[in-house]
Amino acid sequence: MNVLRKIEMFSSLYISYFILLGALLGVLFPNTGKILSSQIFPSLFILMLFASIKIDVNKLGLALKKKRLITLTISIMYVIPPFILFMIAKILNIKSEYLIGVVFSALAPTIISAPYFIQKIKGDVELSYVLAILSTVLFPILSPLFLYIYFTKNISVEYCTIIYSMVILIVLPLFVAILLKRYERVIEKLKDHESTITSFSFLIFMWAIISLNNEFINSLSIEFFYLFIIAFVQEIFAYFVIKIICIKVFSIKVMLAKTIAFILAVKNTALTAGIAQGISSDLALPSAMVVLMHVPMFFIIGYYKDKL
Repeated sequence: MNVLRKIEMFSSLYISYFILLGALLGVLFPNTGKILSSQIFPSLFILMLFASIKIDVNKLGLALKKKRLITLTISIMYVIPPFILFMIAKILNIKSEYLIGVVFSALAPTIISAPYFIQKIKGDVELSYVLAILSTVLFPILSPLFLYIYFTKNISVEYCTIIYSMVILIVLPLFVAILLKRYERVIEKLKDHESTITSFSFLIFMWAIISLNNEFINSLSIEFFYLFIIAFVQEIFAYFVIKIICIKVFSIKVMLAKTIAFILAVKNTALTAGIAQGISSDLALPSAMVVLMHVPMFFIIGYYKDKL
């Protein structure tokens, strides 16, 4: 067995440890991680390319026909989680700027790399593509509206940043994957090294993301602890509760339940953190906390993907 094959097998079994290692390197070597921040988009592009290769174009068309489910999921996304997290934050009596940040974080669209994780947990990849795109398109319209409803406060959203992210991380990987499907040999070669490539992409991504948010990790206080609780509820707790409700209460198939739970729970809070940081670090902190919560969430997915 050659060295590359051994690395591939190790990466396939222990991808979660690459995620943890990236987070640890972000804490220990933040300056290097900040240099690596230029590699965030390329790393995510690679992850999305492997997810896109597994997309069935015919199923993508079928996913688009699930209009009722799509409308209901998007409606829930922008109404229920922000309200629940708003009420939790009010009960914890956190200061007003953090409160606005909590709601803004809850209004974040689904993480753009959702299809990659959905295929890992054997969910509906095609539906996740549709919902990731739609929630991202609607975010610049709906988030300012809901923030105004809650706080009579406007936060300007950079449309160009969102469009650029969508093109690089959704449209382009899908386009490249469709082109590559004409060359079966290339596809097979890529699949032979998928775990190795994705593991190292994750390592770089987590190293850079944690490094960029390192200052938030060091700001320990009681309100930091409260925001940690809120972030845990928003992402990890929400995923498992929503999945159980979908299966036990609404008798939704497991594959679809996992997809809906992930779409509603795992948000693109790196986007909201970036926007909020331009206004104040206090406003950005709740989003940054959810970015940090990606570490255990991605670890759980990598380690327990067959049980989720």
